Amino acid sequence: MAQTNYGPRHSGGHRPGNVAALDAADQAINGASPRVTQSMLMSRIRPDAEQPRDYFPPDAIESRKESILKDGQLDPFKVRPLWPDEMAARTPDEVRNGVDHQLIDGEIRYWAIKDLGWERADVEVKNVTNREKVLDIQNAQNIEHEFMSLSAICRSIARYIDEFGRSQKFLADNQFKKFAKGNAAWVGDRYRVWKKIKDDPELVELFQLFNDVLTHVEIIQGVASKAVRKEMIQAVKSGASVGAIKMLLPRPAAQPEPEPTPPPEEPRRSFEPSTPPSIDDLLESTERELEADRRDKEELEKLQWDFPEEPTYDAQSMTHSLDTIERLIGITENQVPYILEHRHTNPLVKEAFVTRIGRIEARLAEIKARFTTESASPAK
Repeated sequence: MAQTNYGPRHSGGHRPGNVAALDAADQAINGASPRVTQSMLMSRIRPDAEQPRDYFPPDAIESRKESILKDGQLDPFKVRPLWPDEMAARTPDEVRNGVDHQLIDGEIRYWAIKDLGWERADVEVKNVTNREKVLDIQNAQNIEHEFMSLSAICRSIARYIDEFGRSQKFLADNQFKKFAKGNAAWVGDRYRVWKKIKDDPELVELFQLFNDVLTHVEIIQGVASKAVRKEMIQAVKSGASVGAIKMLLPRPAAQPEPEPTPPPEEPRRSFEPSTPPSIDDLLESTERELEADRRDKEELEKLQWDFPEEPTYDAQSMTHSLDTIERLIGITENQVPYILEHRHTNPLVKEAFVTRIGRIEARLAEIKARFTTESASPAK
């Protein structure tokens, strides 16, 4: 894992750049104007809050202070005049101190000289007129000094796209050609991930520390568990691979198997109609029930029911005598012992037939009682 070895702002070392290369980059951006260096009061210069480089190598300020004390300020840092809108928006302290320039590049030198308490420093004034050109200069310097951390790259890409409307392909062919080599997807991947994590300090820190953790961080940002995230972040700092990070992902909880749906209950034949039936209707339905039992060939062959001669039934007159009812009751009374004692040994079949015949017997008893009562009542 490639580590930039950057420390927090104001806490890192110096790697001198190629001055000729920097001059060439400046000329490509601002034209072939010569370098003009002048001495300026430090109180007139303020740092740039939008500088994309937010991390420096460890002990950079202290190392640069020692170098300046020994050899003096060898290279000027770049500043620009404040624009009219910025002059109007200065704070009371800035107005009192006469701030009228802003730092473009050379923050390590700026903070080293400021910490030393020097009143003046050598600067190169760049008369840039818009923010995109400022960002172009800053990127050129950062890339040349190899100070371009992943966070600095992503911050710059986001500003170019969101603030200045540059396309991913344009950035891949120009500002970030050294890294992207014309591949717009390289720019798009960093822009996409940065938009997800830019407000997450823990993940931004990984972008500041390492240059090849794009996939690692994209995996971590989707994890909700704080404990798992902490473990994964520590693993990244320890040099874990993408595969090792994936192994730390929480496994989905096993889903309980759905309980089987009970089969629907089969409808039972009932003697309970929606309206109270007449005695004739009840007797007729009872006879149909017994007739259905007799037609059940499989069960009749096993049980060999021996029904007595069927009672006569006058469907036209719908008239039944007490004798007919008694004979129907006798059918049920005679068959139950026969089934239980002689024909069937399966207890479930016995239970089913006893239940069925018991239901018929109970209904016949009710019919008999109603018939007796109605027969005794005088006709209206």
